[in-house]
This record gives sequence, C-alpha cells and structure tokens, in this order.
Amino acid sequence: MTSSNRTIAGEFNPVNFIAIGSNGYIVTPTKIQQLGTTEAWKSIAYGNGKYVIGSTFGNISTSTDGENWTTPKKIDSNPWQWIMYENGIFVAVGSSYISTSRDGIIWTELIPISSIISGGVQGAGHGGGFFAISNNNGYTATSTDGVTWTRKGKGATSSYAIGCSENRFISVTNGGYLYVSEDAGQNWKLGSTGNISPHKITYGKGVFVGGYHGKIGYAFDTEYLNSFYETTVGTSEDEWISTDFGKETFISISKAGKYVISSDGENWTDPVELKDSENNVIKAVFYDVCIIQ
Repeated sequence: MTSSNRTIAGEFNPVNFIAIGSNGYIVTPTKIQQLGTTEAWKSIAYGNGKYVIGSTFGNISTSTDGENWTTPKKIDSNPWQWIMYENGIFVAVGSSYISTSRDGIIWTELIPISSIISGGVQGAGHGGGFFAISNNNGYTATSTDGVTWTRKGKGATSSYAIGCSENRFISVTNGGYLYVSEDAGQNWKLGSTGNISPHKITYGKGVFVGGYHGKIGYAFDTEYLNSFYETTVGTSEDEWISTDFGKETFISISKAGKYVISSDGENWTDPVELKDSENNVIKAVFYDVCIIQ
C-alpha cells in the first residue's frame, strides 16, 4: 500500500467527496493515496458511519473518514461491481455472487446469483428501502436485506443501472429506452426513447439522475414519469461513469477524473479535472464517487 499527503488543486465545493479508481487510487480533498497499486476500486457506498469500497479482485476495505482505510480483505475472487447501502445493510454485488454486511467488515456467506436470477447481473441499484438487480434479458429481482430475493417482471434489457425510490423504479436500455415500474419491479411500462444509457442511477430531491458520454440524464419522480431528459455536460469524450447524492447535492465523475456538481440534477457546473497540489493530473481511471457525509 502506498499513500501520499498530496492535496487536490482547488477545493471540492460545495461538497467534499471520495473518488476511487484504478491503480489503487482513493482521492479526497486532503489526501491522494493508492491502496494496493494493482487494485481497481470499482464501487463505494456510505452507511452507518462507514465508507465501504470494493475492487476488481474481490477485496473490501472500510473507512470512517474516507482517508484512513483498513487492509483490503478478500471476500470473493470476482469483481465487486456494486456496493449499496439500505436498511442498515451493505450489499456487495459481483459477477457471480452477492454478500451482505452490517459493518462492512464481517460479510455473510456468498450467495450465488444463479440462485436468484439467470444469466448473471447486468444492472443494479438501490433506494426507497430496496436493493434491485437485473439480468441481460431485463428480468428483475429485489430484496430488502440482500439475502432474501424476489424475482420480479421484465423491464429494460441490456441496462447497467436501476434507479429506485419509495414510489417507483426506472431503468434505461443501451438503446435509450426508458422503462418505469410503480410496483417495485413487478410490472414495467415503456416510456420514451432517448440517447442516454446511464452507468449508474442515483436518487435525490425527487429526481433520478445518471450519466453517460457527454450527457447527464434526469427524470422526475412523479406519476407522469415518462421521459429521461438529457443535459449536455462537457464533451462526448467525458464519460460520466458514476453519480452520487448527498447533502442536498448531486455529483458526477468521469472515467478521466473530471467532476461536476448540481443542486437539482439538471443544471451542472463546468467540469473540473482532479489534479494534485502541483497541478499534475492524477493518472487513473475513475469508477465511482461518494459524497463525504
């Protein structure tokens, strides 16, 4: 493990956040570090006073402040593509297995995804007290504890993300087709067609938000939800890989390490590139972001 006390050029206004990526990089406002130089940290979640990250090698690490991290612990040999938090429980979802934890340290026995849904997990999401996963054919399964899962209906095929609120779920296909469910994934209806297929959908302030190449989409959580609107953010080369919501603010990060901030999910700041205090670009591919609570 290597680390540095290099600070970031400029402040993370109006919120502070943790950005994670390849080469073991974990970036916060006051520290740039590499937690395992061969690790690619793919996913991060906050809950119960802890931040939990998962890697492509199946490792997990935790932190209470976003800067000091536990020694990575291998839970599985496959990548943890999603780590989510709801109902006091962390749920880690990989290509073959699911595991759960209340503290991010002790994890349950691996649950084969094949016992829940066929064809592996293509997309995942959480919110409104639900965890949700979907396969390549669009079939969905949901859970409130990450252990007991219920198979649901067919929604968006080839979708990387599911957005969840207490009122409804949404998902968008690779072709930009929006699907909406108002009964927690049991039945889905087709909405409009767009040009965006989010990698991750987050929810806050009554809005679903997710990014793609040069665009960030948003949809209002109302009974009239039928469209995933688009806002051009940066250029087509800016792949907005992950979005998070916290402290009444949305943040989105690109694979190249640029970030943008919004108060409503529709209007965004100009992209800012992550650099150290010497104005050097951080050489990493970034995969996820989490607002510091």
